[in-house]
Amino acid sequence: MPIGKSNQTVDLLNDSAAADLRFDRSRLVVTLTDGREIAVPLRLYPTLARAGAAQRDNWQLIGPGKAFHWPDLDLDLSVFGLINALPEATPPPPSPPPDQTAAAAPVDRHTMQRWVQEALQQLGGAGSALDVCRTVWRNHQHEIEAAGDVLFKWQYEIRQAADLLRRSGRLRSAAGRWQLAS
Repeated sequence: MPIGKSNQTVDLLNDSAAADLRFDRSRLVVTLTDGREIAVPLRLYPTLARAGAAQRDNWQLIGPGKAFHWPDLDLDLSVFGLINALPEATPPPPSPPPDQTAAAAPVDRHTMQRWVQEALQQLGGAGSALDVCRTVWRNHQHEIEAAGDVLFKWQYEIRQAADLLRRSGRLRSAAGRWQLAS
């Protein structure tokens, strides 16, 4: 926002550059290149408030005096933000993907048997092992990926589930095709 100053326009955002900083009791004091000093309460910057003196003193001026960087703290504060007493922005913790917010049901052979039957129903009652695996993947990819080691052996587990279904009389196989028993 430009302001008039003896026929000279000063843009506080673009013309305010920092020259130095220091910590004074519970404040961060920034000296600007035009000689002004601004002091902001340290409580606005919890990372700095919790840091030790050595960490606070290890800072770098970045941009042509536009911001400060504390490498030990992984913290950057802009001069604009300090002038306007904007608090330190802390990002929210990452949230899990939507399909993992609830506790995932275990993926075991009983689950796989149900998935094989479901896939065969979608395939009209019969299909090749490859067709069944494609259908299971399409329907349950997120559950398989979230189930840890199952991701690396799920097709083997599908074949084992089909074998259990055959033994229990719920599945027949002939000529490379799996078919639901009537």
